[in-house]
Amino acid sequence: MASADEQQKLQTALSHHQNGNINEAAKLYRELIAANSRNSYALHFLGVIEAGVGHFDEAKSLIADSLSLRPGNVQFIENYASILFQIGDYKTALQICEQGRQIDQSNVTLSYVSAVALLKLNRLQDALVQFDRVLSQQPNHLAALNERGSALAELKQYDAAIASIEKALAVNPQYAEAHLNKGNLYLDLTRTAEAIVCYEKALALKPDLAEAWLGMGNVFRAIKQNDQALAAYDKALAANPSLAQAWFSRSNLCKAIGRFDEAIDSFDRLLKLTTPKDHDKYDNVIALGRSIFSLDCIQAIYGDEAEIEQCRMRITGTMEAINRELNAIGNGAAVAWPQSVLEAVFQTHGFHIAYQQDDDRQLMRSYSQALRKILQVDDHAPMSRTKRSDKIRLGIASELLKDHPGARYAYEWLSNLPKDDYEFFIYAFHGGVDGLTRKFETLGTFKRLPFTLASFKYSIDVMRADSLDFLMLPDVGIEQGALAIPDCSCAVHLVGTSGYDGVAQHRLFFVERSGRASRLRQALHRAADTAAQHLSLHRKR
Repeated sequence: MASADEQQKLQTALSHHQNGNINEAAKLYRELIAANSRNSYALHFLGVIEAGVGHFDEAKSLIADSLSLRPGNVQFIENYASILFQIGDYKTALQICEQGRQIDQSNVTLSYVSAVALLKLNRLQDALVQFDRVLSQQPNHLAALNERGSALAELKQYDAAIASIEKALAVNPQYAEAHLNKGNLYLDLTRTAEAIVCYEKALALKPDLAEAWLGMGNVFRAIKQNDQALAAYDKALAANPSLAQAWFSRSNLCKAIGRFDEAIDSFDRLLKLTTPKDHDKYDNVIALGRSIFSLDCIQAIYGDEAEIEQCRMRITGTMEAINRELNAIGNGAAVAWPQSVLEAVFQTHGFHIAYQQDDDRQLMRSYSQALRKILQVDDHAPMSRTKRSDKIRLGIASELLKDHPGARYAYEWLSNLPKDDYEFFIYAFHGGVDGLTRKFETLGTFKRLPFTLASFKYSIDVMRADSLDFLMLPDVGIEQGALAIPDCSCAVHLVGTSGYDGVAQHRLFFVERSGRASRLRQALHRAADTAAQHLSLHRKR
């Protein structure tokens, strides 16, 4: 039981807190805790203050302690769930909400936090159920209407998504976050002019709304106004230096326009923001992510042999750094990799060796093995394998199996291989359809396999189940992370073929299963020569 003095001091602290005198309130809360470490209210509301200034780790600890002392306090549960959501621990936030709803089934805050946590976990239908639960109790709940629009957009129900967001704006036209969300939706639909209008409205209401500046930067990048895009990203980061997505977008823009030092620095900021500070290998994780990203900051077009050798040395040195950090971190299969490292993998193509006009199998194998260790592609049950004939099974996988010079070249090459000897499997890492895509569909078994951070294990498993002898990865359109595929019981081969006049040779990446290697390698090289001769004659005609 608290003493009268302690209760009076707590009331004074709460009064300061409610009136916005945060520093004075925090000072009194700390004095109360120093005198009584089990003062649940002082612990809790100091945690609320710490969260308000962005000290989420401290906030989580304080509020967890307060909740352990008062496990049935629904306000404590609400705030703890909200903190967990803000630090990205969506699964635990959801669990805490469920515990709270066992005490108060009609709690709107807990239903809303559950909804947005489910949205972040990509459990979209479940999220909609929770949003609808909130709206059944509070039909004009602005945040629920707005985020419900986000869930509908993810489900590609765009008209319903816009309607939900516009309902929020009908309730409050000054709701900047709804204008922002509508702009994001229009950007996803490539309706860039309308997106700009929405972002401008959001910024007129909240000039320092960092996410709106981020959206504006993404629009400018989409319409190839790179200087304006970079300026918008910088404004986003001036408003919120902890906005990880802005560092992510800035790093990739700088990489695309050749400002490599800035790109690496920006990605380094992203890594430091998104890697847990309590990771026991924090410095190694940061160095690993930086080295992976740096691979794409080495030029891929060379003027002479000296440049090739110089860049080869840089690539080799970067790979040595990657493997050094992997060894320091330990067994990849046992590591719960931070999102930052996985994002580094899926933002790095790493196929510069293709342009060096050399058969760098060991270097490619080294990169493939590093990716395999990070992505843990073997850590799941394989699918049952398809029945197969005696034909050589040759696959092609790419993000650009559509109207693109590299894809056209690959199609011509494949279409001239003898059909009696080969069985073709085509994997499109994209959802588009054009005339060339339809041609690929006629070659053999055609599958759409999105190769993303969320889907890559499934896509690799599908390809494995097809029992391929060779998998061809054209040096154009290799999806980020896809170079993890070659080391899945395969060996890497680079097959040089005749290129276009005046242009460096095209390189076709091949990976073969370890069995049947000698016979199939000879057959493949004979086929490559035959197809190359055909293409040469075809171009001369």
